Amino acid sequence: VPALVADPFAEMKTASRVNTDNLQKDAASLMIACGLAMRSLDDATR
Repeated sequence: VPALVADPFAEMKTASRVNTDNLQKDAASLMIACGLAMRSLDDATR
């Protein structure tokens, strides 16, 4: 069965000071935090 590792940052732009290697390595672990952050941005625009 084919599977993918989730990467919530795949289509996001990041600041130049962000260590992209570390972000890639920890991306799946940061899924909930990323989702909650995006949700708060969506709530702010309503």
